Amino acid sequence: MKTIKIYSICLLSFLLISFIGELRGQDLKVIASPGTRIVVQDSLKLIFHNASFINNGDFYSGNSSVTFSGDAKGIYSYIGGSAVSSFYQLSINKSENSFQLRQDIRVANSLNMLAGNLELNGYTVDLGNSAKIYGERSGSLITGNLGGQVMITVDLDAPKSVNPGNIGIEISSMAKYGKTTIIRGHKQQVGPGSGSIYRYFELRPEHNNKYPMQARFIYDASELNGANENGLTLFYKNIDLNEWKDVGKDKTDLFSHWLTKYNVDPGGRFTLAVAGDIEQPDSKLSAKAYPIPTSHSVTISITSERDREFKINLLDMQGNVLEVRSVNCHRGTTKIAWDMKRYPVGSYLFSFTNMDLKNLKVEKQ
Repeated sequence: MKTIKIYSICLLSFLLISFIGELRGQDLKVIASPGTRIVVQDSLKLIFHNASFINNGDFYSGNSSVTFSGDAKGIYSYIGGSAVSSFYQLSINKSENSFQLRQDIRVANSLNMLAGNLELNGYTVDLGNSAKIYGERSGSLITGNLGGQVMITVDLDAPKSVNPGNIGIEISSMAKYGKTTIIRGHKQQVGPGSGSIYRYFELRPEHNNKYPMQARFIYDASELNGANENGLTLFYKNIDLNEWKDVGKDKTDLFSHWLTKYNVDPGGRFTLAVAGDIEQPDSKLSAKAYPIPTSHSVTISITSERDREFKINLLDMQGNVLEVRSVNCHRGTTKIAWDMKRYPVGSYLFSFTNMDLKNLKVEKQ
């Protein structure tokens, strides 16, 4: 394995020797080749301007600061590759377009949202046990309506107004929950009212998962998904039971965009929605695609115990939306034929909007 050590005084030679760069206009892809170990030896500052980082080797960031910036229209920079990339300080500073994940990443110290959104794109940002998110606001958010999550695992020992990692949920309790994993996602949850906002939280405490907590749930106005903010209430479900319950609200702030609820169980999933009839889980809901692989067309078969309206999205493996189709699904089994002849050979995903279904992967020959 080739090991390359990076010092601040040799940045130029490092970029020339360590990466295979493909320049297309302003679109630069920096590729760490398989078998290459990249080790940052000091607090170097790396800036990828209008560039993507594809990690197929080993990347050790040390105490470095990595910034992805960009001002070129039509260029969607991303982190990709076959290996999980780990960063110490990661900053997103995109004045044009969002920045995408095309692999899972880890952040050890800080994730700084300077400008532009970070689109999770179905992948995970792992904050470890101590990293923090800074600077989130409208127009500079971590988002992921098609899936993905941010997670942190911390010790919660009688927490008092603790917002681990600035992830967006503030917790107070007399209980010792032990190591607690907190997950934040942005895919709409099916079941609460007519559908949730584009943000949910999930807590997995090590101990005392029935000892109540007080929690403040923070969200952004851009995540309301058309809901009347004044009517938002907290919905909760136990992961094992998979049944949503409207547990109400105790305090709200429509200016700062948060809702507080006292005496709620800490072990489960939480989201906000406008109260109303709760749609119970569809025990028969399923989807499959066939034939796989295909050279011409694929059939998507949806089974449901009730009539539904939803959208199917065809994505490439980089998360780009290639085609969207609105579907009326009737009780029983509905089959949708999808022509794949015009798409090149490769792998593709079908995702579902407003349907609690996993993505379907298909291969085009």
